[in-house]
Amino acid sequence: MPVFAFEAIKEDGQKVKSEVTAESKDEAIRKIQDKGLRPIAVKAEKKSSFGSKKSGFKGNDLQIVVSCIPEKVDRATNAQSKLKMKLSVLIMQEQNIYTLM
Repeated sequence: MPVFAFEAIKEDGQKVKSEVTAESKDEAIRKIQDKGLRPIAVKAEKKSSFGSKKSGFKGNDLQIVVSCIPEKVDRATNAQSKLKMKLSVLIMQEQNIYTLM
């Protein structure tokens, strides 16, 4: 859904800047008004919030990050399994020490 940046005036006269998602500029204006604001400027953003300056991600960057997730999960799972195995060896060694005492 497109993102629209807007400036509006609150009931107390204070100026606000924010964003709203809407299918069209008219819908964006209605949503802003529904919040009790009086829009003074509404402009369609060129990219969604994932591609905006705020997030720091560009379209391809996000795809690269997401594609790395399964590999990172596998590594974490393998590390966890190895750690559990080492822990069980330590527990067995500790039990052996107590039986020798």
